[in-house]
Amino acid sequence: MAGLVQRVPVGLLNVLNSVTSGDNPRILRDEVQGVLELLQFYGLNQRQVLVTINAALTEGTPLSQVLPNSWCVLFGVEIQIIKTATLTALRGSISLSRAAQGAAIAVKSEDLGPFGATETGTARMAYQCPYPLLMPPLSTVISRADIIGTDANVNATLSVEVGVLG
Repeated sequence: MAGLVQRVPVGLLNVLNSVTSGDNPRILRDEVQGVLELLQFYGLNQRQVLVTINAALTEGTPLSQVLPNSWCVLFGVEIQIIKTATLTALRGSISLSRAAQGAAIAVKSEDLGPFGATETGTARMAYQCPYPLLMPPLSTVISRADIIGTDANVNATLSVEVGVLG
C-alpha cells in the first residue's frame, strides 16, 4: 500500500531526482524501506587487537595471526618492520584467508622504502578494509616481508583489529 511521504531521509531526494528527471514523487510504495547495517556495531562490542611478533622474520616466511574460533568483523591490519641502515630493499604484503586452512588472497603489497645509511626506523604498511569485513571462525591474516635486501632477516610485528561476534 502506498502512503504519502511524511519525512524524507537525507539524500533520498537527490537519488530520486537523478532517476525521475527532477520530479520528486509525493508517494512511496511499501517496498521502499530504509535499512541500517548493524553488523559493525556488534563487532564494536568485543573489539580486540591481536598481535604477533617475529624478531627474526626471513624473506618470504609468513607472519600470521589466526582469528578466534568465532565469527569476527575485520576492521584493519598493520605490519611494522624495523629497517636497519644496511637494508637495501624491503617489500611487504598482507593476505587474508577467510577459511581454516583455506587459500589466501592478497589484499596489499608495497615497497617500504626509502633505503640508505640514514634510513632506519619502523616501516609501516596498513590495510584498512573498505567496509567491515565478516571473517568466518579460524580465518587467518598473513603478512610477509617478500623482499629483504642485504639483511638476512627483520624484526616484524603484525597487528590485526577485529570485533568478535561470538
